[in-house]
Amino acid sequence: FFTYLRSLPNTLVYGIPASHLNIAMLAQQRKEKGYPSTNKLIHIGVPEKIANTLAPFQRGGVEFVYERKGRALVADEMGLGKTIQGIASMAIYHEDWPILVLSPSSARYHWQNEFLNWLGESEEENQVPEFGNGEELNDAS
Repeated sequence: FFTYLRSLPNTLVYGIPASHLNIAMLAQQRKEKGYPSTNKLIHIGVPEKIANTLAPFQRGGVEFVYERKGRALVADEMGLGKTIQGIASMAIYHEDWPILVLSPSSARYHWQNEFLNWLGESEEENQVPEFGNGEELNDAS
Protein backbone atom coordinates (compact mmCIF):
# COMPACT_ATOMS: atom_id res chain seq x y z
CA PHE A 1 0.00 0.00 0.00
CA PHE A 2 2.84 2.37 0.87
CA THR A 3 4.49 1.65 -2.50
CA TYR A 4 1.22 2.21 -4.30
CA LEU A 5 0.65 5.57 -2.61
CA ARG A 6 4.18 6.70 -3.46
CA SER A 7 3.64 5.82 -7.10
CA LEU A 8 0.68 8.19 -7.44
CA PRO A 9 1.43 11.47 -9.21
CA ASN A 10 1.45 14.64 -7.10
CA THR A 11 1.52 12.56 -3.91
CA LEU A 12 4.12 12.83 -1.20
CA VAL A 13 4.15 10.03 1.36
CA TYR A 14 6.53 9.65 4.28
CA GLY A 15 7.11 6.56 6.34
CA ILE A 16 6.33 6.47 10.03
CA PRO A 17 9.35 7.71 12.01
CA ALA A 18 11.24 4.98 13.84
CA SER A 19 10.68 6.72 17.20
CA HIS A 20 6.91 6.46 16.70
CA LEU A 21 7.14 2.84 15.66
CA ASN A 22 9.19 2.07 18.77
CA ILE A 23 6.53 3.58 21.00
CA ALA A 24 3.80 1.67 19.20
CA MET A 25 5.72 -1.57 19.69
CA LEU A 26 6.04 -1.24 23.49
CA ALA A 27 2.79 -3.09 24.20
CA GLN A 28 3.73 -5.90 21.83
CA GLN A 29 7.21 -6.18 23.34
CA ARG A 30 5.72 -6.31 26.86
CA LYS A 31 3.33 -9.04 25.78
CA GLU A 32 6.15 -11.10 24.26
CA LYS A 33 8.38 -10.56 27.30
CA GLY A 34 5.71 -11.56 29.79
CA TYR A 35 5.09 -10.13 33.21
CA PRO A 36 7.59 -10.26 36.08
CA SER A 37 7.04 -12.59 39.00
CA THR A 38 6.09 -11.35 42.44
CA ASN A 39 9.51 -12.50 43.67
CA LYS A 40 11.29 -10.37 41.05
CA LEU A 41 9.41 -7.28 42.21
CA ILE A 42 10.24 -8.04 45.84
CA HIS A 43 13.89 -8.47 44.83
CA ILE A 44 13.99 -5.00 43.22
CA GLY A 45 12.45 -3.36 46.28
CA VAL A 46 8.66 -3.52 46.07
CA PRO A 47 7.24 -4.28 49.54
CA GLU A 48 5.96 -7.84 49.78
CA LYS A 49 2.43 -6.76 50.69
CA ILE A 50 2.15 -4.73 47.49
CA ALA A 51 3.95 -7.23 45.25
CA ASN A 52 1.58 -10.01 46.32
CA THR A 53 -1.45 -7.83 45.56
CA LEU A 54 -0.52 -6.65 42.07
CA ALA A 55 -2.19 -8.22 39.04
CA PRO A 56 0.19 -9.47 36.32
CA PHE A 57 -0.34 -6.41 34.09
CA GLN A 58 0.28 -4.14 37.11
CA ARG A 59 3.54 -5.98 37.82
CA GLY A 60 4.44 -5.26 34.20
CA GLY A 61 3.73 -1.57 34.77
CA VAL A 62 5.98 -1.47 37.83
CA GLU A 63 8.75 -3.25 35.93
CA PHE A 64 8.29 -0.76 33.06
CA VAL A 65 8.91 2.13 35.47
CA TYR A 66 11.87 0.32 37.06
CA GLU A 67 13.49 -0.36 33.67
CA ARG A 68 13.36 3.37 33.02
CA LYS A 69 14.94 4.24 36.38
CA GLY A 70 11.68 5.66 37.74
CA ARG A 71 11.13 8.01 34.82
CA ALA A 72 7.99 6.78 33.15
CA LEU A 73 4.33 7.57 32.76
CA VAL A 74 1.73 4.93 33.60
CA ALA A 75 -1.39 5.82 31.61
CA ASP A 76 -3.80 2.91 32.01
CA GLU A 77 -7.55 3.29 31.82
CA MET A 78 -9.45 4.43 34.91
CA GLY A 79 -9.85 1.75 37.57
CA LEU A 80 -6.89 -0.40 36.56
CA GLY A 81 -4.69 0.43 39.53
CA LYS A 82 -2.38 3.26 38.55
CA THR A 83 -2.22 4.42 42.17
CA ILE A 84 -0.92 1.11 43.51
CA GLN A 85 1.48 0.82 40.56
CA GLY A 86 2.74 4.30 41.36
CA ILE A 87 3.19 3.52 45.04
CA ALA A 88 4.96 0.24 44.22
CA SER A 89 7.24 2.05 41.79
CA MET A 90 7.96 4.84 44.26
CA ALA A 91 8.72 2.29 46.99
CA ILE A 92 11.58 0.90 44.88
CA TYR A 93 13.24 4.29 45.18
CA HIS A 94 12.46 4.86 48.88
CA GLU A 95 16.06 5.87 49.55
CA ASP A 96 15.53 8.88 47.28
CA TRP A 97 12.50 10.12 49.22
CA PRO A 98 10.93 12.52 50.03
CA ILE A 99 8.78 12.43 46.93
CA LEU A 100 6.19 14.80 45.59
CA VAL A 101 2.86 13.50 44.30
CA LEU A 102 1.04 15.95 42.10
CA SER A 103 -2.68 15.36 41.96
CA PRO A 104 -5.91 17.29 41.82
CA SER A 105 -6.88 18.72 45.18
CA SER A 106 -9.83 16.35 45.33
CA ALA A 107 -7.48 13.32 45.15
CA ARG A 108 -4.96 14.30 47.85
CA TYR A 109 -6.69 12.40 50.64
CA HIS A 110 -7.08 9.36 48.40
CA TRP A 111 -3.31 9.35 47.85
CA GLN A 112 -2.69 9.81 51.57
CA ASN A 113 -4.99 6.89 52.41
CA GLU A 114 -3.38 4.66 49.79
CA PHE A 115 0.14 5.42 51.05
CA LEU A 116 -0.93 4.63 54.60
CA ASN A 117 -2.73 1.47 53.49
CA TRP A 118 0.15 0.05 51.45
CA LEU A 119 3.20 1.32 53.32
CA GLY A 120 1.87 1.69 56.86
CA GLU A 121 1.24 4.57 59.22
CA SER A 122 4.50 4.13 61.10
CA GLU A 123 6.61 5.05 58.08
CA GLU A 124 8.06 8.49 58.60
CA GLU A 125 7.83 9.08 54.86
CA ASN A 126 4.05 8.71 55.02
CA GLN A 127 3.49 11.69 57.28
CA VAL A 128 1.62 14.22 55.18
CA PRO A 129 2.17 17.85 56.13
CA GLU A 130 -0.95 19.91 56.55
CA PHE A 131 -1.09 23.09 54.55
CA GLY A 132 -3.50 25.95 54.91
CA ASN A 133 -5.84 27.26 52.29
CA GLY A 134 -3.27 29.65 50.84
CA GLU A 135 -4.44 32.71 52.78
CA GLU A 136 -1.16 32.88 54.67
CA LEU A 137 0.60 33.45 51.34
CA ASN A 138 -1.55 36.53 50.75
CA ASP A 139 -0.79 37.81 54.26
CA ALA A 140 2.96 37.66 53.59
CA SER A 141 2.85 40.50 51.08
